[in-house]
Amino acid sequence: DCTSLSAITIPDSVTSIGDYAFYGCTSLSEITIPDGVTSIGDGTFSDCSSLTSITIPQNVTSIPDFAFSGCGKLSSVTVPNGLTAIGEYAFFNCASLTGLELPWVVERIGRAAFSGCSALTSIELPDQLTAIAQETFQNCSGLQTVTIQSHVASIGQYAFSGSGLENVNYTGSSEAWSLISLSALGNEPLASAKKVYNYRVPHTLVKVEAVAPTCWESGNIEYWSCSACGKVFADADGEQEILLADTVLNPGHTLEAMGFLLNYLREAGRTEHNEQILAIIRRTLDFGWDREHDGIF
Repeated sequence: DCTSLSAITIPDSVTSIGDYAFYGCTSLSEITIPDGVTSIGDGTFSDCSSLTSITIPQNVTSIPDFAFSGCGKLSSVTVPNGLTAIGEYAFFNCASLTGLELPWVVERIGRAAFSGCSALTSIELPDQLTAIAQETFQNCSGLQTVTIQSHVASIGQYAFSGSGLENVNYTGSSEAWSLISLSALGNEPLASAKKVYNYRVPHTLVKVEAVAPTCWESGNIEYWSCSACGKVFADADGEQEILLADTVLNPGHTLEAMGFLLNYLREAGRTEHNEQILAIIRRTLDFGWDREHDGIF
């Protein structure tokens, strides 16, 4: 019987918390989980009705089924950046949960994961999510706005039943929206909500300063990284998306390598990569040229 337990700090030696470990600890309002914890079990904090906030360690990649089900006072949840999955009924009837920032790498959200989260007003679904499961946001009566990414291919029955949905921001086109496998059963709020197509998700950009390379260590060009979605951009406005690999520069060796590659491909009679290689050379020269002394530094 843990009903009188009000606070706990889990020892640093613990790496895993078992199924239903704190189930029904109705007085538990404070818990500290060490960074070394890599997994939590099904229903771990289910029906901890006094719990108001929690920070899930960065090494946890999955929030399992029923993990916080019935935590009626839970209003703040900080999830790890590497989270990839949220289980069925994970936040079922968390009626005080007002918002949750989901990492862009979340690939799966289970059935009824947020059902009954009546204080939830808006949510931005992750870029990697391909399906909205049945009953995911059922009875989220305060939910007014949802952002759905263009990768979503299906929306299950009753996914938005009983919600207050008024606005849907969709990052794809209207034609792409029409191709989604959408269950009409219980999704009237979704059908009647105002749609904004080709929606551009606001980025939270952090500037990464340019670092000059040496012969022994790579440098990088100036670029901007989005802390919300993890994407990388060449400009402060988030218009020119690039790969992280495109930011790495080592001028002397890059020019050497690109020259070798051009020569190799020319001898092989292949020209399909010429423009890409020349673009790398131009970018390398632009970054690595010492305009004061005229030369590569």
